[in-house]
Amino acid sequence: MKRFVVQASLPAQLLTHSAQEISAISNPQSPIPNPQSPIPNPQSPMSFACHTSHMTEALRRLLDGIIDYAGLFPPAKLDMAPAIAEYSQLRSSPENWLVSRFICPASRLPELATELRGSNVDGLPLSITGTGGADIDAFESALEADAKAMTAFEAEFGDRAPIEALEIRLPSYSDRRRVISDLKAFSHISVFLELPWGEGQLDAMAEIAEEEWLGVKGRTGGLEAAAFPSCEQLARFLQQTVDLDLKFKLTAGLHHPIRHYHDSVKTEMHGFLNILFALCLHDEFGLGVEEIAKILEDQNTESFVLDKDGIRWNDLVADIELIAESRELFVAYGSCSVSEPVEDLIALGLLNGVS
Repeated sequence: MKRFVVQASLPAQLLTHSAQEISAISNPQSPIPNPQSPIPNPQSPMSFACHTSHMTEALRRLLDGIIDYAGLFPPAKLDMAPAIAEYSQLRSSPENWLVSRFICPASRLPELATELRGSNVDGLPLSITGTGGADIDAFESALEADAKAMTAFEAEFGDRAPIEALEIRLPSYSDRRRVISDLKAFSHISVFLELPWGEGQLDAMAEIAEEEWLGVKGRTGGLEAAAFPSCEQLARFLQQTVDLDLKFKLTAGLHHPIRHYHDSVKTEMHGFLNILFALCLHDEFGLGVEEIAKILEDQNTESFVLDKDGIRWNDLVADIELIAESRELFVAYGSCSVSEPVEDLIALGLLNGVS
């Protein structure tokens, strides 16, 4: 059993509760377990299926396990039971190769536990989003609560729903050293520290790269135009991850393969193929920020070529082995939608669609 004990620089008392005590504290009115009761399985919004008989090896290596499923988050914002059902359906569908972990807020672990007690759902690897805080005191107080919730959940469901990762936002760059110290309590799992866009980001990435257990996270969109970083900002981020050999995740706004204008947010949305091509080609050629940004800005689908040997953007080529190396850095991106990426890949002729 994993135990998450926050210590380091926290001013509060160390967590000393046992897992059983924490479970009782977290779930004072837990229902009696009934493993025979299935989770409701509502009609899935997915109306497609695909097969991959002609899929290129380059596409497989680019996108294998690329999506951490975020159905609990906007814009989908499903309730817990439908989100678990959707994830389970995805993991048993032809699209299962695209999907990795189920993302759940630490604050909703008791709710997830209630659903699991009433079902036979198994094989639910988790990435937990930490509560965070607007300042360091709020951050550390919330981190203690998150640690208790994670320990209690792991004690009961570690075999069925193992906690594999923690994602949490840095409150401010001035607090980064203290936050890194705090997060060492979670270093036995993957940890990704979300960094705000702007001044201080690159220095923080360099410092984080000194910790082998710690990665970074970038937010690539949201529900309004201001939530989307510029291509130059994203280019610098990607350049740093390669140059520092720094693992990273992205989240939000990556529903489509190629960059395009979307009226719902009144701005251009980044494309996940743009990002993957930019990452691989910088890894191969050591591109400058302007060159990386050009790949991120490109909205011409014909510029992006995948074949049995690798990928090509204009005159720049990366082979199959380089793709695999680059994906070791780019762990996954969080998305509440799998249907949109798949439908677009079918439309681009990269996957075969079947009725």
